[in-house]
Amino acid sequence: MGYSTHAAKQALHQASGNLDAALKILLSNPHMWWFSDSDPNTDNHQESPSQEHIDQLVYMGFDTVAAEAALRVFKGNVQLAAQTLAHNGGSLPPDLQFPLEDSPSTPTTSLSDSAGTSGVSTDEDMEIEAVNEILEDLPEHEEDYLDSTLEDEEIIIAEYLSYVENIKSATKKN
Repeated sequence: MGYSTHAAKQALHQASGNLDAALKILLSNPHMWWFSDSDPNTDNHQESPSQEHIDQLVYMGFDTVAAEAALRVFKGNVQLAAQTLAHNGGSLPPDLQFPLEDSPSTPTTSLSDSAGTSGVSTDEDMEIEAVNEILEDLPEHEEDYLDSTLEDEEIIIAEYLSYVENIKSATKKN
């Protein structure tokens, strides 16, 4: 799932071996896996995220700035960045935003942070709504998709594509 070995062990220990409880602990405490150990799947030396990784998160529906910030925090680990952004409504939790202050090019606002401002356009509202609806359809556990039929997956993909098209057409009108 992208978590470091140390963080997974620590969460399983706290959850007394219950995998579901350990996952909830990890999702609720991202600072546990903020610093990864020598996990070969994580690039620990990456100073700025690659454009490919940013594009992957943007394709999933996250804001470019939030995606880049999450990738910086998680040292390029797309899986952890996506899980954290999805779990926190498209933005990093406040306790993970402080390391980014040394980077002036990375503001800490995201789509969901700006939703309460008076200058929010309907395009942003539509985008936030589309992302939230998609997030509601995503399973909480990584293997839940195995219970879905191809027809269910086709419906979900069609809904997602219609949301994307609605956002694109609304953007082109402006």
